[in-house]
Amino acid sequence: MSEELREIFYSEARNTLSSLREILGRAISSFNETQVDEAYRLIHTLKGAAGFMGLSELVFICHKWEENINLMRKTKNFAGFIPALSSAIDEIEGILSLSADQEIFTVKAGDVMRLESELLEILEDLSKGKEVNFRERLGRIYNMVLSLRVRPLFEVYRKIRGGFNELLLKTGKKAVLETLGGSLTVEVESLRRLESILIHLLRNAVDHGIETPEERVKKGKGEFGIIRVEAKLEGSYLKISVSDDGRGIDFEKLERKAKEMGIKYSDPLELIFLPGMSTKEEATEISGRGYGMDVVLEEVRKMGGWVEVGTEKDKGTTVDVYILSNVWNSRYIFGRFMGYNMAINLDYVYRVVGLDRVLRKGEEYFLALEGNFIPLVGDLEGAKYGVVLVRKNKAISMAFEEIYNVGSGSFVPFQVRGLDFSGTVISEGGEIFVLPNLLRWFGYRI
Repeated sequence: MSEELREIFYSEARNTLSSLREILGRAISSFNETQVDEAYRLIHTLKGAAGFMGLSELVFICHKWEENINLMRKTKNFAGFIPALSSAIDEIEGILSLSADQEIFTVKAGDVMRLESELLEILEDLSKGKEVNFRERLGRIYNMVLSLRVRPLFEVYRKIRGGFNELLLKTGKKAVLETLGGSLTVEVESLRRLESILIHLLRNAVDHGIETPEERVKKGKGEFGIIRVEAKLEGSYLKISVSDDGRGIDFEKLERKAKEMGIKYSDPLELIFLPGMSTKEEATEISGRGYGMDVVLEEVRKMGGWVEVGTEKDKGTTVDVYILSNVWNSRYIFGRFMGYNMAINLDYVYRVVGLDRVLRKGEEYFLALEGNFIPLVGDLEGAKYGVVLVRKNKAISMAFEEIYNVGSGSFVPFQVRGLDFSGTVISEGGEIFVLPNLLRWFGYRI
C-alpha cells in the first residue's frame, strides 16, 4: 500500500470523525431523525474504506455501530442514539490511533536496531583504538532509549470510559464523554498517574457538575450533558482540560462550609483543593467526603505541574491540568543564562532582542518592547540578548550572555518539587541544558 494512499485514508477518516462529532453536537442541541441517517452513512462509508486498507479491527468496530444505528432506524427507537454515537466516535478514534501507533512501533523497532548498531560501532571503534566522542554518541543513544518509553494517551481514555458509563448508571444522569488528543504520546509513569487524576476529575464532573435530566430541561438545556477531555502540548508541558456544561461551582455553599469549619481563605477557589471540603450534603460511594481535588492537586504537583480552574454558574466548569512530561524532539533555543547552559522551548519565545532598551525602577529591571515594559531577570553584566517569553497574558524577559543555536532536544523532567528548574534537555549533540520552572518564572499561585 502506497504511503500517499495511506495518508489520504487517514485524512478522510479524521474528516469523518469531525463530521460525526458535528452530528453529535447537533443531536444534543436538537435531535431529528435525519441525523441518524447521516451518521449511518458516514460509518458505513468508513467501514468500506477501512476494508480496502486491510484494517480489520476498524471494519469490525464500524460494522458493530453501523448495525446498532441501523436497528434504531428500523425500530424508530432513537433513545440510545446520542450515547451510542458518542461511544462509536470514541472507539473509532481509538482504533485509528492504535493503527497509527502500530506504525510508531514499527519505527521503534527500527530505533532498537539503530541503538544496537550504535553500541556495536562504539565498541568496535574502542577495540581499534579510535578516538570516540562519548558525549555526542552517548547523547544520541540516550535520546533513542527515552523515545522507547512512551505510550499513546488514548490508552488512558479507553480505560476511563468504562468507569464513566458506570458513573452515569449510578447517578441516573445523561452525558456524553468527548476525548481529544489521544494520539499524543506520554511517558509510561506519567500515564499511570494521569489515569488517577482523570478518574477524580470525571467523578467531580458527573456528580457535582452535570445536572439531572429534569434539572437540565428546566434550565433550557438538553437532557444530555457534555464532558470533554482534551490534551495538547504547551511547550514542555502537557495540558489536559476536563470541562463540563453543568451547574458550575456553588461558591455560596463552599464559603458557608468554610465558615462552619473555621477556615480562612483569600480566594474561594482555594477551598476546592482543601481535604474534607465538599458541597455535598451527604456522602455517597462516588463523592461527598471532600477528597478528590486535593488528591488531584497533590498528584499534579508531584509531576512538577499546576492546576487552573474556571467556572460559571449554570454554564459549567473547566479544570486545566498542566504537567511536565517527556516531550520528544521539541524545538528549543539553546544559550547561556547567568552561567547556566539554558534551554527555552520555542513555544514560549515571542522574540529575541538586544539589551539597548533596558529601564531600571528601584532594584528591578524592565525591557521596553512595543510600548510594554516587561520584567527582565538575570545578570545584566555580560548579557547581550533579551529573550522574551509569553504565556497567556503574562510576559517576562531573560538576559542571556550567549545564544548558541536553535535545535531539537529531548526533555527529562526532575521529580522534585519547588526547584527553579523543571528538568534537563539533551540536545542532538548530547549536550545537557537546564529548563526553567514556569511555576516560578511566571509566578503561578496553584
